[in-house]
Amino acid sequence: MDWSAWWVAHGETAWASIISIIVTAAFGYLFYRRAEKPKRLGWGIMSKSRIINAGDNERANLNVVYKNQEVANPNIVVLRVGNLGKSAILRSDLPEPIRIMLHDTKLVATEIVARSNPDVKASLDTSADDPNVVELDPELFNKGESLEVQLVTDGELSDPTVHARVADGEVVEVVPKNDFNEHMNSNSAWIGVTAIVVLVINLFLELLGTSKTFQWATLVLGAILVIGYIIIIARIVKDWRRRKYRWAD
Repeated sequence: MDWSAWWVAHGETAWASIISIIVTAAFGYLFYRRAEKPKRLGWGIMSKSRIINAGDNERANLNVVYKNQEVANPNIVVLRVGNLGKSAILRSDLPEPIRIMLHDTKLVATEIVARSNPDVKASLDTSADDPNVVELDPELFNKGESLEVQLVTDGELSDPTVHARVADGEVVEVVPKNDFNEHMNSNSAWIGVTAIVVLVINLFLELLGTSKTFQWATLVLGAILVIGYIIIIARIVKDWRRRKYRWAD
């Protein structure tokens, strides 16, 4: 195939397609950013571990007491809550306290153990309705501010969840940095391979041209090409919807 002749014949169309894709992507990203809500409350598990790493036989011979409470399977979970958005989150933006809910475990004790700014004030207490729900009531989260809540539990080493509402804002879960990096590396490699396959198929279709002998192959490869594009778009949309955020530090 004479590529110079092909470019002379189709160059203008190719350039128009490239420019169209760039402009569409730029405007899509611009409108997406404009649509983002400026108030974003983030939460994520910073660490979790068992206080005693021992087998069932060893634990049977141990009596563990934490603050005058006997515990069988004590755990420590540290959870961070903070402002990931562009605007400050005021107390008036939260119609109710932030609820930290435990699952398959019992709350033994809780406290605020760290603040990004010493001036970040918040009250912390167990819910009157459920002793395994912790209510966090911050006065103000400026942009980038956060605090960390330590939960001592007795039972399964499970992940707590957070329920909150923010006026004209959103609540997002922050993925630990290692999980985030692993996900992005895997996802980038997967999309890259798919994109290369799609490019090769594109070039192959150009070589086949309109020959009747290869019409069946053109149809099959065209179907694969469409499926490839659909897979890439679906993968990207899935990542956007999962909204993976990271703490500044």
